[in-house]
Amino acid sequence: MIRKILIGYDDSEPSRKALDMALDMASKYGSTLDVIAVVSPPEYLGDKESQKVLQNSRQAQRNLLQGLKPRVEAAGVTTQFEIAVGKPGDQLLQHAERENADLIIVGHSGKTFFEALRMGSVSKQVMHDARCPVLVVR
Repeated sequence: MIRKILIGYDDSEPSRKALDMALDMASKYGSTLDVIAVVSPPEYLGDKESQKVLQNSRQAQRNLLQGLKPRVEAAGVTTQFEIAVGKPGDQLLQHAERENADLIIVGHSGKTFFEALRMGSVSKQVMHDARCPVLVVR
């Protein structure tokens, strides 16, 4: 039974496709949906500058998630939105554990093998470390 679906959302094309899949599955299974957007703190700025960047990034994510509400409401899916700060993969995994997600849906990054090797891949990390099923949408 899929009661709770978690999706990481960043407004990229892969995450928009993942949201389409999540809304479809949630409506079919009667699942609730948690949509999480992650703000990554800058590592190269001082404390004051970092706080300003984080504040602006949080506001941008709030606006982004607010724009999804009409679409989610039209689908009739009970949804919670959250903005987290940290590394996207870590935040998705922590949220999934804390909220007992039955399924995590993420978009495929589209990175080449070497880009993923050099920079890492959120979908790869989540697939490897999640304790629940993960669906990667292309």
